[in-house]
This record gives sequence, C-alpha cells and structure tokens, in this order.
Amino acid sequence: SEYEAPQAGESSEDDPSDEGEVEEHDDAMVEDEDVSDVMSEKVVTKKRAPAKAKVEEDVSGLPPIHDIPAIFHDLVGRIPDMEKVTRQLQGRKMRVATMCSGTESPLLALELIRRSILDRYQINLDWEHVFSCEIEPFKQAYIERNFSPPILFRDVCELGGHKARTAYGALAVVPGDVDLLVAGTSCVDYSNLNNEKKDIDQGGESGRTFNGMMDWVKRHRPPLVILENVCGAPWDKVVKKFQSAGYSAQHLRVDTKKFYIPHTRTRVYLLAVDSTNSSIPDQWKGMVESLRRPASSFLDAFLLPSDDPRIHQARERLVKESFNAVDRRTGRTDWTRCESRHQRARLEE
Repeated sequence: SEYEAPQAGESSEDDPSDEGEVEEHDDAMVEDEDVSDVMSEKVVTKKRAPAKAKVEEDVSGLPPIHDIPAIFHDLVGRIPDMEKVTRQLQGRKMRVATMCSGTESPLLALELIRRSILDRYQINLDWEHVFSCEIEPFKQAYIERNFSPPILFRDVCELGGHKARTAYGALAVVPGDVDLLVAGTSCVDYSNLNNEKKDIDQGGESGRTFNGMMDWVKRHRPPLVILENVCGAPWDKVVKKFQSAGYSAQHLRVDTKKFYIPHTRTRVYLLAVDSTNSSIPDQWKGMVESLRRPASSFLDAFLLPSDDPRIHQARERLVKESFNAVDRRTGRTDWTRCESRHQRARLEE
C-alpha cells in the first residue's frame, strides 16, 4: 500500500524489460543503494539490434481483473492438477523455508493459493513456515511483526552448518526437514546498474549468498527449491551447480505484464528437483508459460485512492527519512535515467 507504482505502461525503476537480449537487462536496483552511486555519470550509448516485431496479445475478450485474491483464484482454476496434489497432501503439512526472505512474498502467495483451493475444492492445502533468513534489520523487523517465524536466522552464509546465529544473536540448530525452499539470493553483483560486476565464483556478495544457500541444500536435500533473481544472473551456471549436486533444474524468464499486472518487471525463476534427469522442471516451465494472461485492467485499479491517508503518511515518512539520513543520499534517485529506460521499453515493445 506504500509503494507508488509507475504510470500505466511504464517499467518499474529497476526493470526496463528489454526482451531483445537477456544479457542487456538493467534489472534490479542494487538493494538499499542510491542509483547514482552504482552507475557511472557518463551515459554510454550502445548499438542495439533492431527490435523484433512483436504480436500484440488480444485482451478485448478478457474481463477486467485487478483484485489480487481474484487473480490467484483464476490461476488456481487454470491448474487442474492443483486439486490432485492437495488431496495427496491431506494429513500432513507442507514444510516451507525461505532465505533472503525480504517481504516474505512467497508465504503471502501460498496463503492466497490455499484460500483459493479451499474455495474451489473445499480442501485445505496446509503448510507450515519452518524458518526465515534475512540480514537486513528493518526487514527482520517486518518479518517478525507480520509472520512470527519459529526461527529467524540472520546470515544465509551460516546455514550450511549445524547451528547458525539468529537475528537476536543466539545460536540455534538449523532445521533441515523442509519440503520447499524459496530463496532470492543477493543480486548486487549481477545488476547492470553495478559497474563492478562479479561472477558467481568470484567471491562477491551474490556468490557468497548463493553458495551459503547451496551448502544448506546439499546438507538437507529439500525435494523442491525455487530461486528468484535478476535476468543478468549466470543462470546456466546456476543450473549446472544444481545438477552437480544431484538435482534437475530449469529456469524461466517472466514479465509481470504478461501475468495479469499492467507493469513491467522482468525476473528469472528456477525450479530444482532432488532427482537426476527429472522431467518435472521442464513440465513446470511449460505450465508457467501456459498461465500467461495479459493485464486487462488499468494500473489505477490496482492502486489506493489518491486521498487515502496511508499514501500521505508514507510520503511524509519518506521525506522525513531522506532529510534525517546521515549521508543525505536517501531518496535521491536520478529519475531521468529511469525515464530513459521507460522510453526505450515502450519503443522496443
């Protein structure tokens, strides 16, 4: 409710959605840093390949849909196997853990899926939150207030051992009995807004957090792992690392505007299954692609009314935090750079 989204047809400030070349994305702002600090002041002009002609998807026959629970209800109805899987799980809880947990959006999505299944099929997809892991103190506070995980670990790089330090400083045994791990390891070294990129094996923050997650995966062997990161991450190497650990893996690039939301945000997701030569990742990729549904509601329908007091309070807080910041850089994003990426996305799409 406190996020001020871009206008209809615009990209998010960190996601230009260049569908021409995966390597060329400017996906993902470097977390908690000013854009001007990680971009060179000189704008470099690149020669780009001519944009391919794209076929516009017809949305004229689609009903408007902007209510988030309604979107999940529609998605669940388009996956017939969801009912069968839920019935197979009856009698036990699906155990879920998150790493680099952020705002815990996977848990929010799981709850919406559970409610949709219950409404459609009158059966309950019961799941249990095993632990979270987040290093940012303000995100730890958000997670604790809103989700109260049984354990909130601090550093993903410690999770490969028997014990790890919690957000409160205590040592706790790291659980391993997990059905599904969802992780979004650091993207800072892969972002095109970073002038000093590092590969996954070069000892940067992105590589360290990924390897910390993999240490836990190798030790505890969860049946399913879902990863999320920017398009510029070395996805082929990530797949090979899972394969060398005895998993089968596949990745898929998605854009929010192709999935109900009138807003461009490109990311890559990966599914890994604890089985060699499994066909499940390929089936998953095909299923996700089949769920594409272009947005059929304007962006304004997703937003709070302009006179909602929460908007006023959030803007006041942003101004106050920017004014009181020690380094006085908070909130000083160079929006002209973002605008140029928005314009490029419009031209190429």
